[in-house]
Amino acid sequence: MKLSHIWIVIVSLAGCQLTKSMTEDEFCQEYGKRECAKVANICAFAPTSCEPVRRAACQQMAAASKTGTRTFNANNADRCLKQVDATYVNFPADATRLAALDKACARVFSGTARANEACSIDYDCQGDLICDKGHCGTARVVGAGGGCANIGETCPAGEYCNTTGGIPTCAKRQAQGATCSDTQPCVEALRCPGTCSARLAIGMACTADDECESLYCNPYPAAGSPRKCGPGLSFSDGSPSCAAFMGSGAPAPDAGP
Repeated sequence: MKLSHIWIVIVSLAGCQLTKSMTEDEFCQEYGKRECAKVANICAFAPTSCEPVRRAACQQMAAASKTGTRTFNANNADRCLKQVDATYVNFPADATRLAALDKACARVFSGTARANEACSIDYDCQGDLICDKGHCGTARVVGAGGGCANIGETCPAGEYCNTTGGIPTCAKRQAQGATCSDTQPCVEALRCPGTCSARLAIGMACTADDECESLYCNPYPAAGSPRKCGPGLSFSDGSPSCAAFMGSGAPAPDAGP
C-alpha cells in the first residue's frame, strides 16, 4: 500500500529530538508543534491555531497505522525526526526526500513479525526487514536474470521477479509501447496505463505520484481543478496546501502505510 503523505508534513526544530520514553500522545503533540513551527509562518496563520489541527491529524493517522501487530515504537521516533531535518532544507520538498521521510516515519508504528513470519506490508516486520512473498526477510538484490524465490530476494533495476511459471526468476521489464500490467511491469521510468508510456510532465493532470516525471502528483489542487504533477510539496499564503493544513479541504487520510 502506498505510503501516506500525512507523514511528509512533519517538520522539526533545529537541535530538538524525540526521546525513547516519549508516549504516543506526546509524540503527536510534538508532531503538531514541529510541523506548525515551520508551516504556520509561510501560510500566515498562528502556530497556536495550527497545532491542535495537526495534532489531531497525527492521532488519526496513528489510529489507522496500528493494524495487526503494529504499535507505537518510541525507539523509532528520533529516527523520523532526523530524517525530517534532511528533508525540509527548503521548499519544494521533492519526491525523493518525501519518500525517505515517509519510510522513516512509518517505522514509528511498527510490527513485531520476525524473519520468516507472516506479513502484509514492510511495516509489519521488525527493524528494517521487508515483507516479501508474504513473509518478513532481509532485503537482498540478486544478479540480473537470477533466481528470486527466497524471501527478501529482489531483482536489479530494469527487471522484476517473474513468478508466472516454474521457479521465480528475474525477467526484463516491459519497454515503452509494450502491453503492461501488475504482473508485467514497465521499466522504472515509465507508467502503465495499459501500455508502457512516458510519465507526465510538471503541470499535467494526474491521479497518482508514479504517473509523473517528478513522482509528485499534488494532493492539494485548487477548488474545482484536477491534481497536477508538480516539483514537490510547497506552501504559500492562501494556497490550497495551507488551507488543507488548517483542516479546510484536507484529503481524508488513507489506511496508513
